[in-house]
Amino acid sequence: MNASTTRSEVLSPRWKSFTKQVLVAVAAWHAMLPVVHSAETALADVPMTASNEGVPANVMLALSVEFPTAQSHANFSIGGTAGIPALPANSTSDPYFEPSRKYLGYFDPTRCYLYTVSGTSGYFYTSDNPQGANYTCSGEWSGNYLNWATMHVIDLFRWGMTGGARDEDLPSDFSAGSPTGHTILKKAWSNGQGGKSNFPDKSLKSAYISQYTPITHDGTKNLVGTVFNKGINIEFTFSDNDSAGGISAGSYQVRVQVCRGNDTAKHEYADQSYCQKYENEAKTKRVYKPVGLIQKNIERMRFGAVGYHNLNNQTYGSDTQLKAWDGGVLKAQIRDTRDEILETGAFLSDPFPSDRGGDGEVSRTGAINYLNLFGYKAKSYKRYDNVSEMYAVALRYLLGPSGIGHVPSYSVIPSGVTATQRVEIKDDFPVITNWLDPVLPASHGGSCQKQFIIGIGDTNTCGDQCDNNLSGSGYTMDSLVAGERFGGLTVKDWTKKITGYNLSNDYISGMAYAANTAALRTDFPESRIKTFWVDALEYSTMADNNQYFKAAKYGGFTDKDGDGVPDAGEWDALGQAYKGTALPDTYFPASDPDRLLSGLNSAFNQINSLIASGSGVGATGSVISDSLAADGFFQTTYNSLYWSGDLKGLKIDSIDVDTGDINTSQVWSAATKLDSMVSSSGWDSARKVVTLTPKDGTLKGVPFRLANLSEAQKTALGSSTEQGNVLNYLRGDTTNQSTLTARKAYRYRASALGDIVDSGALYVGPPNQDYSDAYNPGYSIFKANKASRKPVVYVGANDGMFHAFDAQLVASGGKELFAVVPNAAFLGPDEKPGESGLRALSDKSYLHRYYVNATPFSRDVDFKRAGGTIESNAASHDWRTLLVFGLGKGGRSYVALDITDTPTTSATETDIAGKVLWEFTHEDMGFSYGRASIIKTRKWGWVVIIAGGYNNVLGTSKTSVPGKGVLFVLDPKTGTLLQKIHTSEGSAGSPAGLAHMTGYVLDYGDMTVDYVYAGDLLGNMWRFDFSSATSDVPNPTTPILHLRDSLGKAQPVTTEPRVDPGPDLVRYLFVGTGKLLHTNDRNNTQQQTFYALRDGTASDPYSSATGAANPLPSGVTFPVKRSNMVQVNSLIEGVVQDSSKPMGWFYDLTGLRGTLAEQVVINPQVNEGVVSWIGTLMNQDKCNPGGESAAYAVKYGSAKTTFAQIVNNVRVPIAFVTQSSGLVGSKLVRYGSSIRLLGSDGKAGGPGFVGSQVGGTSDPRVLNWRIVGQ
Repeated sequence: MNASTTRSEVLSPRWKSFTKQVLVAVAAWHAMLPVVHSAETALADVPMTASNEGVPANVMLALSVEFPTAQSHANFSIGGTAGIPALPANSTSDPYFEPSRKYLGYFDPTRCYLYTVSGTSGYFYTSDNPQGANYTCSGEWSGNYLNWATMHVIDLFRWGMTGGARDEDLPSDFSAGSPTGHTILKKAWSNGQGGKSNFPDKSLKSAYISQYTPITHDGTKNLVGTVFNKGINIEFTFSDNDSAGGISAGSYQVRVQVCRGNDTAKHEYADQSYCQKYENEAKTKRVYKPVGLIQKNIERMRFGAVGYHNLNNQTYGSDTQLKAWDGGVLKAQIRDTRDEILETGAFLSDPFPSDRGGDGEVSRTGAINYLNLFGYKAKSYKRYDNVSEMYAVALRYLLGPSGIGHVPSYSVIPSGVTATQRVEIKDDFPVITNWLDPVLPASHGGSCQKQFIIGIGDTNTCGDQCDNNLSGSGYTMDSLVAGERFGGLTVKDWTKKITGYNLSNDYISGMAYAANTAALRTDFPESRIKTFWVDALEYSTMADNNQYFKAAKYGGFTDKDGDGVPDAGEWDALGQAYKGTALPDTYFPASDPDRLLSGLNSAFNQINSLIASGSGVGATGSVISDSLAADGFFQTTYNSLYWSGDLKGLKIDSIDVDTGDINTSQVWSAATKLDSMVSSSGWDSARKVVTLTPKDGTLKGVPFRLANLSEAQKTALGSSTEQGNVLNYLRGDTTNQSTLTARKAYRYRASALGDIVDSGALYVGPPNQDYSDAYNPGYSIFKANKASRKPVVYVGANDGMFHAFDAQLVASGGKELFAVVPNAAFLGPDEKPGESGLRALSDKSYLHRYYVNATPFSRDVDFKRAGGTIESNAASHDWRTLLVFGLGKGGRSYVALDITDTPTTSATETDIAGKVLWEFTHEDMGFSYGRASIIKTRKWGWVVIIAGGYNNVLGTSKTSVPGKGVLFVLDPKTGTLLQKIHTSEGSAGSPAGLAHMTGYVLDYGDMTVDYVYAGDLLGNMWRFDFSSATSDVPNPTTPILHLRDSLGKAQPVTTEPRVDPGPDLVRYLFVGTGKLLHTNDRNNTQQQTFYALRDGTASDPYSSATGAANPLPSGVTFPVKRSNMVQVNSLIEGVVQDSSKPMGWFYDLTGLRGTLAEQVVINPQVNEGVVSWIGTLMNQDKCNPGGESAAYAVKYGSAKTTFAQIVNNVRVPIAFVTQSSGLVGSKLVRYGSSIRLLGSDGKAGGPGFVGSQVGGTSDPRVLNWRIVGQ
């Protein structure tokens, strides 16, 4: 690279926002995030499981496109169909239209089309008439036929990568009215290069003409469509044979309107994910635009492109001159590709004008534009594809400062070339010579940034074989890509290591080998470049010794044993094959559109896996009983390679109280048990899966079978031919599931159990509440009757299901008892079923989304005294065990189950469905991150209370309160809304984000709640008054506490507060601040704080009302402020009493390295006068993004630490205990005579005691007050 090399826009605000990394609140390390509406809180779609998660990969598109690749037809017979032979090579006519075969391309093969003309332009658009059998459209154009007749290979490549080449692309902004998306695609330009065999005349038999076209005919002649040398047109003639030249039947521009309208995309393409919705900031205007793999991966990858000068012997000189001046050139630098797309999804024509360098002969820049539009301005294509030189230029660029920049002899157009020739050679795109370093600096994750080359070309690269420039005997790597960084070896040396020869046409494979195995950059010596290649298979032939095959084999293998050799299983792990030949995992022969598109999908899937491969422990790490007298626990895990998960039943073997180690042995794996269950036909006959579907105006539980679904649910699963197969796949059927050795219709899964990330597992055994019959009649009877109920562990997974597993820690345990699919999962949270709904789980190009990703909650309730109906007869009762779960980022709803009885083996799906009580959603409901509260109230009896959650901004009715903090009070029997309560803070432009709450009860034997406490993202703590037996809960207008740092800036809350009376009978509200929901949060340096607010006494909270029983102290008003509380500077010394600050204490988190970035994102714990919290600090190194934790445990009133260490046999207090690998969950538990803090880290995952004991039996205890919601 030359001396003027600079970093590529590393300070772009948009890019800085993206590259930061996070932990998701509630406890696990989380997440690479999507760009979202600026008014909303950005939330994770992917857990942070790898060192480079959140660092976007660099993808260089190596477009070795000469005229055969650009001009060749995409859809032709490859044989294998009865009566239809393979089209012979060099054919100039193609008579083999197969009516039953689906042909892919810009036209929806399942739709009929009409054609309209305005002035000199015409285009096809969809008809409202349905197709008949075999894609027929009587009297109209069949989209399937048009794909067969018009599509080039490059059209399919563009369609898969960007959605297609756009000729008209409106609107450019949302400023006027309610814009309607208007997008017209155009097929590739066809000229006279190479002969008609590249795109033969397409002959349709006379019997088919009326079934697939509106063209009138006499019934005796064939209809022949000619694309060759017709630009973007197709010309039809009638012929007695299969060749053109007869009577004209018209000429049509192959331009097609897609994604028409601004309300729905379904009118334009059966695949809903093809048309992506773009909205304005207020979400009042929207358009749909066609998208491909680039847009779908735009948050995780940056794109650039190398290509050629558009040289051919028609525009410049002789063959000899062409071969003398060739080589690759940089056409688009690797940048943040989002900058190429407007807010409406339309493409900018010149997003990077500086790349033009003042060249007035070109007008376009950017990777998307170059990929879509090369060939149109020049109306011709490159001749002689010297791919090795182009590949070398790609490497030189990716090497940054370690390279030597562009090659002047390739980049500079010689003198003597006319202005007209220059326009054709440049093809409206610059040759970029001022290269920016594509790799991010170390501070932004450059040392672990993944780099890839995705190439396309045909095998016959005569430009390499015939070109003396590259095959000269003295040629060394030094003049291309710094030979010393390749162990001193030349290109010839690397090539000879593969082939035993050093032929120039194999140099690409030698360079790919070096790039994949050798240190390329001096600044980032661990950096490697993997190569993926799509072989256009000119003449449909492939040999395992062609240069692309070898470049992929040696440039794409994973060197597991470090020997630098692609051993078996390292280059062919996916088991791909073509005509009996084993294929490298990164090589894709494009013999037909299906293979081309599946190859591209496979390439992006592999890249995504390499970006985010890793594993971890689920959010809460482990589930353990309040007493470690129990002999085991349950651990959730996930692996992002194939997005699988597991729930493990672990037995405790021994506990070392000195080291804190807990040694365990695995009893069972739920994933293993489930995979065994669904094998063969077990997915259908043995597994019990239910869902909810609309019936009589409500959602009712039904078996998860196609016949039981609503039409909307079926449509969300795909086309009528796909729906049943997708549903069966979700149930565990592997008939259509790809394997590591065979590609099939649906995504490969390592297990039927999906990844478990943020959903904490919930153990439910026999009823064990301490309810008193005096307040809860009949509970003791219920408790006795269900004393032998078998335990179940419940957990949500990102396979679209909520699971129930046998929790017995015996060999027969771990079996799935049933699973529930929420109705909200069908469409997904953004109503794109092909991207985030259930159907997306089957897609081979699946990008991770969350589905059921929140922690459930369960409690015993009396249905006779619930939902506003309160039975007065003490002898009448109906006790149930109720479970409620949310979806996290997976949706905006909560589901309730009656789990009173553990299902027996004889229970049917219909039996299970009868236990699904309801699913609640509401226009003011956001993403359901928080746990529900199941509690008794004075007014309604037993209720379910849920929080509005994050991004509750969609409401439009008159009673809606978009963005406010909301609580919903529901009837536990039916899910009927009893009351919606909202705060005064928050708006659609700045949503409050009230997601987590805690109820406080005075008497645990009664379990009646008086107040509910909740914090929001705006730095407010709210107290909701449930104390009245006759009145609704008032909407609070004033917070009880403002959470502000020393500079007055609001501090967010993303955890459940804790409320508990201390030994002095003072009611304490404990809450920590911090937010790790978004990539920006990782580097947030704001000071966070842990607060202990005094809120009156155990029985009477403080009140600002006149004549209140317990008024606020003199001089204090709501909201309470920092100035009303004592700042604790030392947890060893604790609170220094100050009568002028009577409202409790606060501690600014500066424990870990004395920084300001420590945050509370794990729920605090209270037990017997001790409050414990975890401070989390994320590493600033993007390539080592884990965190560390500080565990704190202090006395309620004094804030004095209860942790200690032994020094010279003396117990010495310490302020906190550090955990280098970072805790993902904690709990205060009793072990023997002491209280210990139990924690699980995000790596090893096993639980262990953290620090010394924090309390013992000698400590004062208050037995009859508890926290609701722990």
